[in-house]
Amino acid sequence: MAQYQDPDVFVALDKSAVDVKVLQRHFGRLLARTPCVQRTAFLRGTQYSVLPALTTQGIITLDIFEGLVTKDQFLAFIQEQVAIES
Repeated sequence: MAQYQDPDVFVALDKSAVDVKVLQRHFGRLLARTPCVQRTAFLRGTQYSVLPALTTQGIITLDIFEGLVTKDQFLAFIQEQVAIES
């Protein structure tokens, strides 16, 4: 890694996921001696995954699809979109 001085040669890959449960808070704070209670309906929805490839120039490619990312999908993303774009 020390041989690469130019930051433009690097591509960062990340995976994110979102669904309707992301908007629900898991923790809360109130004044002392006041119970923190929130009643909400359990939401079960569709989950979407996002695979971006980031460089110093910004996002070079992006894939959004329904469901979780599998190993095969991740490898296909690298081979078909990232290797061609960079």
